[in-house]
Amino acid sequence: MLKRSRERLGVSAEVRYRGLLKQGLRDLAADPERPGSAERSELGRGVRSYHLWFSRERARAGGETVRGPRHFLIYRVRNAATLDVIRVLHDSRELRLHVPGDAG
Repeated sequence: MLKRSRERLGVSAEVRYRGLLKQGLRDLAADPERPGSAERSELGRGVRSYHLWFSRERARAGGETVRGPRHFLIYRVRNAATLDVIRVLHDSRELRLHVPGDAG
């Protein structure tokens, strides 16, 4: 994802998307059930998705945001201190086809 951003849109786009990804992870670590997250029981017990769109306003690299993020974080809360990120997936993908059975 980051390599493709750099190749297609340049280094500054990669830096912005990396910052967005980090912010999304920080947001979920602070509140795994934050607004924008959704339970995805069809993918496995305890599996949730979170679209990076919901973190974009808090992720500013050099004052710029990613205008149209297109990725989900697919994750599970293991315990109060640990999130397992199962997959980062483009939002055009059918989740059930690209997430392992019972989400790993």
